[in-house]
Amino acid sequence: MLPRLIATVVLTLALATPAWAAGYRDAVDAYNRGDYAEAFKAWKPFAEDGNPMAEFILGVMYERGQGTEKDYGQAFEWYGRAARGGEAAAQFSLARMYFYGQGIAQNYGEAEKWFQKAAKEGWPEAQTRLAFMYYNEDGVSRDLAKAADYALQAAQANQLRAQELLARLYYHGQGVPRDVKEAERWLRPAAGQGDAEAQLFLAKICAEGEAFPMDYVQAHMWTSLALLKLTSSQKRDVAAAYLVYLTGQMTAAQIEEAEGLARDWTPTKP
Repeated sequence: MLPRLIATVVLTLALATPAWAAGYRDAVDAYNRGDYAEAFKAWKPFAEDGNPMAEFILGVMYERGQGTEKDYGQAFEWYGRAARGGEAAAQFSLARMYFYGQGIAQNYGEAEKWFQKAAKEGWPEAQTRLAFMYYNEDGVSRDLAKAADYALQAAQANQLRAQELLARLYYHGQGVPRDVKEAERWLRPAAGQGDAEAQLFLAKICAEGEAFPMDYVQAHMWTSLALLKLTSSQKRDVAAAYLVYLTGQMTAAQIEEAEGLARDWTPTKP
């Protein structure tokens, strides 16, 4: 998140007055070279003058303990100032602190409100969070239509978890009409970039042959790749059992082809 905002700062420098830009540039340079104490000292005057971007960065530094003691209360305070000033990254961070109860009592209603503000500004991480909140009933009533809407917005911004969730919604017909082809369309980019959950789900679609010709070779390849990255032991056991099942349906030549594809596979770029 911060590198994206730092890029915005650099763009702002080109439009700034020389004296103002010099101070900002010093703050950015200090942060980028890892001199957090100097960066904190450089950002603080801008934040105290009410600059939302500087307020947000000060919040980040308090949250991470960069150039100052880690202090969730101070992080919450500075995120709040920046969020109320319209800074989308701060709105997302403020919502996250409300969601987890960091620096403030946990409050899902406030989390939802600030995630929505950031999502409206086009912040894809906020759109993803809202999609999962409405899907999993995380402090809000379950609303599959809203989950699908926010998942689509985030998926279009290449959020892999949102793409996988959107695919599940299409596959099961939750919040959207059931459409296996549309599910596969959203799984492809996530699986191609190495998302293990998407790879395992895509394997299932390849093997079922419901909307496409059955393809055990592709199913075997995607399952093998997912096994390399799944962190949950339960999901790894499911994937391993599925690989055994697929192997039992395939010829020796098909298995050899699938193993070769998995060996030679490289992730696609976003």
